[in-house]
Amino acid sequence: MAADDFHFLHGEWTVANRRLKTRLAGADDWEEFGSKAVIRPLFGGGANIEEIHYPTADLYGLTLRLYDSEHDEWSLNWATSAEGKLFPPVVGRFTDGVGRFEGEDEHEGTPVRVRFVWSDCGPDSARWQQSFSADGGATWELNWIMDFTRTAPAGKGGLMRIAVVGGGLLGTLLAWRLATTPEADCQVDLWVGGHRERDTDATSHSGGMVRAYAGTAADSVLAARSLAELRSSPTLCDWSGYHEVGSVVVQPAAADTTAALAAVEDLLPGHVELVDRTDLSRRYSLGGLPEGSWGIVETHAGYLFPDRLRDGVLTHLPADRVRVLRREVASVATALTVRPANDGPEVRYDAVVLATGPWTPTLLARSGLSADGYRTKQIQYTWCTGWPAGLGVLMDETSGLYGRPAPGGGMIGVPTDLWDIDPAATEVRDRFTEALRSVAEQRLPGSGTARGLAVGARTVPALDCYYEQPGAVLRQVEPGTALYTFAGGSGGAAKTALFVSRLAAADLLDGSVQPTALS
Repeated sequence: MAADDFHFLHGEWTVANRRLKTRLAGADDWEEFGSKAVIRPLFGGGANIEEIHYPTADLYGLTLRLYDSEHDEWSLNWATSAEGKLFPPVVGRFTDGVGRFEGEDEHEGTPVRVRFVWSDCGPDSARWQQSFSADGGATWELNWIMDFTRTAPAGKGGLMRIAVVGGGLLGTLLAWRLATTPEADCQVDLWVGGHRERDTDATSHSGGMVRAYAGTAADSVLAARSLAELRSSPTLCDWSGYHEVGSVVVQPAAADTTAALAAVEDLLPGHVELVDRTDLSRRYSLGGLPEGSWGIVETHAGYLFPDRLRDGVLTHLPADRVRVLRREVASVATALTVRPANDGPEVRYDAVVLATGPWTPTLLARSGLSADGYRTKQIQYTWCTGWPAGLGVLMDETSGLYGRPAPGGGMIGVPTDLWDIDPAATEVRDRFTEALRSVAEQRLPGSGTARGLAVGARTVPALDCYYEQPGAVLRQVEPGTALYTFAGGSGGAAKTALFVSRLAAADLLDGSVQPTALS
């Protein structure tokens, strides 16, 4: 039972009616006629209003459905254009996919108990039945049946209905972009599940490091534009807890960064400073750097908290455009349906996006769809005490060490080779903590001693989803379908998340999704 039980019904429907002319008299004089119904969500899905037109009778009906969260039940309130008043409500809930609602009323002066039953509730069809009881519920007479058939796929000729499955940073940002694009005529369902994944997902345990330089020219464009938007928005800085502490990327002697640095310079002139090995050691106290190594320094860079940004966006999603559905998803289909894990009815959309991070391969396989090219990878962050003065975000391409300041010290890590890990089976791997300690002793002053920095205060594992062609972009699950994934980064997705979510929303709305990555 939840406030989104009736979301399957939103849209336009053709209704076949079969109604008993004479009621509570043992008659069998059924009549059949057609009608048209339009159901619109209210309160972000916690209510809806239905207007139904019976052209043969020149009559309109209206149903107002309201979810009562205190009692965990719905009230259904009926009115017609003939009377112009609300009849007494029927009240109830859905159980095992069937909704039963009852209340007291009268029929031609006789007190009756009224029962509504919703059943066979699918993406394109549903059945409603009404019964009366004149003996307090001992016996019932069925007197009206409505068979609903969706007039057209949801959103055609009206709002585009989009499902974003996944409550991580990318999914939440995508829903926000769709909902806040002025010209977008869409309604978004954001399926965030029960949030049990927050204990292990990359959104919660990411270092959140942001800078303009990102390895390749294409990724650097995305990162630079994301950083520019972040720094220009006090709101985003507040939501994300952004700390501008600068960044240093250590490069080996032979590294070719010409194209990537040119992309950054084009977007952010004067943003990057190149320093040699001597300056790296002198300014940031980095030790054991290889001969010929050098650094890319960005003063206007730093780190944010992806989980805080995610939660800030969730809190400020416009309720008239986005419904946050706290239900697990059992499966999806290329027919653009989403099936809840509680065996509830499928919900049809115009587009479905799986922003499900490390759960992407599992969900695709569970849905009978190919997960080729997608792999999970476990990462680990270890907290350390102490942090070199003046050093902000660090990425050392000569040793693999990465990290950033944190209260009382820093968060650091090294690459792992932990591929294809079950999302439910993450655990700290001590060998990578030991490898980290060895690297840190070379690069960071005082590691393992009482003179400052000590590694190993706490270690947390997390998972991310990678794709064989790196880059977080919309990808068609099967050619020609509007079922997409929005995952498959190459690590460090926080630095590009703002701009890739903007691109994904634009591509989704205008139908220009690219099937391959940007980098």
